[in-house]
Amino acid sequence: KCQGMNIGLVEFEVYERGAQLSEPGENLALEGLVNASSMQNDSYSAIYACDGGYDTRWASKTGETAWICVDLLEQKPIKRIVLNWEKAYAKDFDIETSRDGRTWEVLANVTGAGGGEQEYQFENAAARYVRISCKSRGTIYGYSLWEFQIY
Repeated sequence: KCQGMNIGLVEFEVYERGAQLSEPGENLALEGLVNASSMQNDSYSAIYACDGGYDTRWASKTGETAWICVDLLEQKPIKRIVLNWEKAYAKDFDIETSRDGRTWEVLANVTGAGGGEQEYQFENAAARYVRISCKSRGTIYGYSLWEFQIY
């Protein structure tokens, strides 16, 4: 009993009995080179989608199609991609990979997405380049990502 005492809770974790815990791993995008088909202005450069912060973002110019790409500098296994969209999100897009930056393979064709944070998991994927090819907007604005994470 804790009557008459002020007790604060700093952290609380719940685990399923027998569940295997896994670390999220290293965000490979933080060390990569980032570029995009366009940016709204210098304040919304592609590099801000891969800087590990949620106070900066990439925003494209208004238009139906746009892309953002991360060069991982060498081929690496790709297990998981997390996208955290700002209010201006892609409704339809492809997650693509390439070994050479010229020939692309579609890992996921996403349709009818609703923005916010989205996570995609992959088996047996490896690439040097990872690209999000936005095909249609969920709003009247361009596309905007707070974070593009690659694990």
